[in-house]
Amino acid sequence: MANTFSSFENRVISFDIETTGLDPSNLFGEKAPGLNQKGIKPRIWALGFHIPGQDTPQETQLFSANAEREQQVLTSNKFYKESGVWNDYVTRTKQGYTPSDSFRMVRESDGVGKAIAETFNAAKTRYTAETGNFIDGGMVLIQNTNFENRWIGHIESEEANTTFSAIQRYKSNSNRQLYVPPEVSRLRSTIVEGMSAKEIDGVYDKIVMNYQAEVANVQGTGRYITGELMDFTSAMYSKAIAEGHLDPSYSKIGKNVELLSHVLLGEKEIHGAGSDAKQQSRIFEEVLGMRDRIQAGELTEKDKRVFAYLNNPANIKAQKESAAARNLIGFSNNLQNNIVNVRKEVGIVEVDIHDTVSNQNIPISFKRRVAITDPEEIMLRYEEVLDRNGDTEANRILEKLRAEEIAGNSEPAIERIKNPDVLSQLEDINQQNKDTLFSTNPNDFSTNDYGPRVERKRSGAKKVLSALGAEYESARNNDEILRAILPENKKIALGGAVAIAGGGMLWALSTGDSKERAEKFRRERYAQKAELYNDSTFNMLNPSTRPGIQYGWAKAQSDESIRHYEY
Repeated sequence: MANTFSSFENRVISFDIETTGLDPSNLFGEKAPGLNQKGIKPRIWALGFHIPGQDTPQETQLFSANAEREQQVLTSNKFYKESGVWNDYVTRTKQGYTPSDSFRMVRESDGVGKAIAETFNAAKTRYTAETGNFIDGGMVLIQNTNFENRWIGHIESEEANTTFSAIQRYKSNSNRQLYVPPEVSRLRSTIVEGMSAKEIDGVYDKIVMNYQAEVANVQGTGRYITGELMDFTSAMYSKAIAEGHLDPSYSKIGKNVELLSHVLLGEKEIHGAGSDAKQQSRIFEEVLGMRDRIQAGELTEKDKRVFAYLNNPANIKAQKESAAARNLIGFSNNLQNNIVNVRKEVGIVEVDIHDTVSNQNIPISFKRRVAITDPEEIMLRYEEVLDRNGDTEANRILEKLRAEEIAGNSEPAIERIKNPDVLSQLEDINQQNKDTLFSTNPNDFSTNDYGPRVERKRSGAKKVLSALGAEYESARNNDEILRAILPENKKIALGGAVAIAGGGMLWALSTGDSKERAEKFRRERYAQKAELYNDSTFNMLNPSTRPGIQYGWAKAQSDESIRHYEY
């Protein structure tokens, strides 16, 4: 059996930061005695590195002259109020600490970039001393590179001390500093709506192979590429979906460290820089191992229990509900900040990045987003968020706010979205569903919970199709569920059939009948949405109040073409 992790071993360093705000450009604070509203600059207060195989991560925390003011303000924030790591940090800023080989505290004023570079080098040095292995080039592993990019770019623009820019293989003159390999970006862009699970899995196979090649190419150069942990999680999920082990919902859910730590490691995500960096590198090793075993058809008992947990309908529902609540909480919080962080896409921006190994410039493209302040445009972004979240409890709460919107005037609706009571409801939904999700773990499931569901779905579909004489390729290709669970390039040269598998009907009629039935279903759905969108009470799509916006049949046709309202 292949061991994909071996190609990354001694070449990967996991990185995480903890901050006092989500965006370095957004001041925070609240009305309180002696405090200025929105008067405190967010910052990195902790950073950590971990190398797979190392017992203890390398962590640095940063003293700040604003520590006392930060503590006063952030105490009212639910996340910081409940964070044991943040509270320990606050205690150490007042009472001191004992430094060690793996932990230190430095003054923020000495330079955050310098602290990152020194901590990075300390992690490598200690790893060599403990293991005898030397790392000279490889991959910096990050969960959600977009977040780190905002902060690293901000640091680079403010400080003379560089952080990762000096060691990155791929560089640019933009604020963005952390680039996954260009080929990885290109391959991601080839994944589009309508692709089968097998096709998506094939793309992720290429993504993993590109990461392997890139890491090999920088070995011994002192250069590092950026690796996105979610790429590797998606690579495991896509293979599990394609092989029938995992519900297709996981193409869009289930990639956060909190869930993965719970399922794969049996741990909580602590939200400490060092601990999170260590969990990231352990998750990385786990998902690569699972991917190899799926490919080899050698699932362990633990693997089967993990899939049983993930496939549990209650857990799938809880993840969707929690994700919807978080999305809408984020939107509402953005509005709280004087509406400056709500953004819209305005096209594509091309950036030339320099490959320091080959000494070539490579053009890559990013979606360009700009801040918006117009209430009408803000509500349009709000509509997009609602569409993405589908039929969820969080959506139903906010749908009521939209229904109450005054035609031609979005300000009242925006104020309702910002209402603390609405935020509280959304936070309750998020917490309730997280409680549901984390009330069980894979050890609570038997391998029997895994086997009947998956094997019945896969082998049952194949068996019925074969027995009833369907033309295999045609039946498979005309049904999105069958495309997800059945392999391609296998033909059964006979006529029509009806397949029943996984407890539900998966029809696979003759070519003409299958297409006709699918088309009838889509026409009915299209008509329902068009009727809704033509309703004059549906103000979002009323051309008199939203000139230039698609409405009625045009909007329904647009939705149908991209099917963005579906999970």
